[in-house]
Amino acid sequence: MKIVSIITGVIMAAIGLVLMSVNPVVVGTMPDGFVTPIIALEFMNNTNDLHHFFNIVTVEDVKQSFRLGNQIDFFFMFAYGFFALFCGILMYRDSRAKALWLSIPLVALTIFSDAYENLNIAEILAMKDYSNATLILDQLQLYTWLKWGSLSAIMLLYSVYFFQGNWKKIILGVIMLSSFVFAIIAFFQRGIYCEIMSANIMACFVGLLVFAIFWRPPGKSIDMESL
Repeated sequence: MKIVSIITGVIMAAIGLVLMSVNPVVVGTMPDGFVTPIIALEFMNNTNDLHHFFNIVTVEDVKQSFRLGNQIDFFFMFAYGFFALFCGILMYRDSRAKALWLSIPLVALTIFSDAYENLNIAEILAMKDYSNATLILDQLQLYTWLKWGSLSAIMLLYSVYFFQGNWKKIILGVIMLSSFVFAIIAFFQRGIYCEIMSANIMACFVGLLVFAIFWRPPGKSIDMESL
């Protein structure tokens, strides 16, 4: 399971890097507090902001980049979803904490929500007139928050395991716990807090990859400082 986790984590990281290079970095005016175009698009909640977002001369190139990123994201969601699940299995083998099985429905909800988020984004990218996009934006908000909320809930669940480890694991546990806190703040405040939440969760996945690499089966001698 460790090898499978590491391979899945590396695939996840590779696809993530591809997405970073594919998704556009220059768009029209983003809503206040947003600095990353794809995050701003995911959390877009009104037609006026949507119009300003795509109010750029190179709009067709921007949309084409988003379309490609949206297609790649269908692979990414399975990569990060199964990676999170495999890490949960590693934690369970250590702790035998039955609560970790909650990661299964949470991962399923995350993948389901991400898929429908992508479908709604695809509809937005096909639009020429955004005045009638209210319903689609409402649906987008539902699935976007279900996705990020589920991810933050997974990190909250996993943080309990890491809080029982050495100081390095505790640091990762704090980062995971803070991702859940920022998710709550972002739900009410939006803007920069959505950016912080997403960056925080990405940091959690990097930490999980390091965890998978250094994980050892229970019963084997291990230098805890190496974790």
